[in-house]
Amino acid sequence: MFVRKILKDLITTMGYDVVGEAVNGVDCIQKFSSLQPDITLLDIAMPEMDGIAALQEIRRQSPEAVVIMVSALGQDPIVAKSISLGARDFVIKPIDRDSLKRVLGNV
Repeated sequence: MFVRKILKDLITTMGYDVVGEAVNGVDCIQKFSSLQPDITLLDIAMPEMDGIAALQEIRRQSPEAVVIMVSALGQDPIVAKSISLGARDFVIKPIDRDSLKRVLGNV
């Protein structure tokens, strides 16, 4: 919840709209299906369904989906795997405004 709040605050102060938030990977898939966001930020470590499995399901539903992974330091192999599965970019926690702005600008 804490990371979601930080992300939401940063994203909205950059002028983007946050159309939804998910509490876990399963909730994320359901909200992605109904909301069809332009960009999805997806944490690798989530309860019920991890970010890699959620990414695969999102890409199955919508191959053109723009997904940015959120990762803690030390998860380089998982980040590389997520990029190979279709994630467009990643943001490392702790999240800072400049890194998030750069990544959002790139996608």
